[in-house]
Amino acid sequence: MGDLRDELRKKVLKEEGEKIKTREDKKVIQFYKDGAIDPDLIQNEALKWAKSFLNDKKPLTMSQLRKFYGEVLAIEAKKKSGADFKYLLPLIKLMKSKAAYAYANGSSNQKIPLSFKNFIDIMVNSINEPKDFDAFKIVFEAVVGYSVGEGVK
Repeated sequence: MGDLRDELRKKVLKEEGEKIKTREDKKVIQFYKDGAIDPDLIQNEALKWAKSFLNDKKPLTMSQLRKFYGEVLAIEAKKKSGADFKYLLPLIKLMKSKAAYAYANGSSNQKIPLSFKNFIDIMVNSINEPKDFDAFKIVFEAVVGYSVGEGVK
């Protein structure tokens, strides 16, 4: 069973590209390339994520997109007002729980597609310090723009 799980994990990682790595059984994104935010995340990956949210059997709605992006902006406002990052990190990590709740295991209460839940999980797993959060916010902003451009309703 473990070998099958490892094989499946390797296949998923290969399909998602080299940008996503595994750390302690968690998928993470590499936000930085040569000391700066990787422009490929903003230009290409953000568009791929946006398209995946709309191509799911339960497409992402504008309401849900705003809800999650609003959470990010609220955390950013607390950060700008001087809140210590160690107090903000639990709020950031809580986003995974909120995404799991909104996904509801694909039940009739499902509000977001699995692709969006996975996006939130990967991004949140990747945040460990303030600069990671700043990079995530920029990537998420690009995803929001592409989602609107691609026709999120």
